[in-house]
Amino acid sequence: MPMLTGAYRIGAIAFEHRSVFTNKMTTDAYRGAGKPEACHAIECLMDEIAASLEIDPAEIRRRNFIKSFPYQTPVALMYDTGDYEATLGAVIKMADVAGYAKRKEESAKRGKLRGLGYACYIEACGIAPSNIAGALGAREHARREFVVRAPVQLKPACGRAHCFSHLLHA
Repeated sequence: MPMLTGAYRIGAIAFEHRSVFTNKMTTDAYRGAGKPEACHAIECLMDEIAASLEIDPAEIRRRNFIKSFPYQTPVALMYDTGDYEATLGAVIKMADVAGYAKRKEESAKRGKLRGLGYACYIEACGIAPSNIAGALGAREHARREFVVRAPVQLKPACGRAHCFSHLLHA
């Protein structure tokens, strides 16, 4: 869970998880990356903190965003750049959060429910292959092999040939 801290300044992380093997569908189209679960956990925690301190959920996020870069996370990764506060501010403006109470009231008059929530999501792109990804056990890659007078063979490391079918057409 190298990105468990998300966009927040969190000095230490400890977590426990349970893995279950199944023959059911994977988490997403490519693999069970775990990022949605990590994002859900940290964002639920931010909401719980905001509620317990009676602070606006957006404000608790602003207060805890990483503001200085580069930033070394407690779980191996170093973030090089970001302006999470400006991004959240732009989203709040675009979503007209200031007018939300009025829209909620109008919806209630029509028997509709309206909710407002925040989830600040970041993703590391291009870290594999790298020393960090390797140290965390990631060995993700795929290769095409051309054998004389034989069909093209696709050999993905993750064992999901259907996910990489576009490589055969490259």
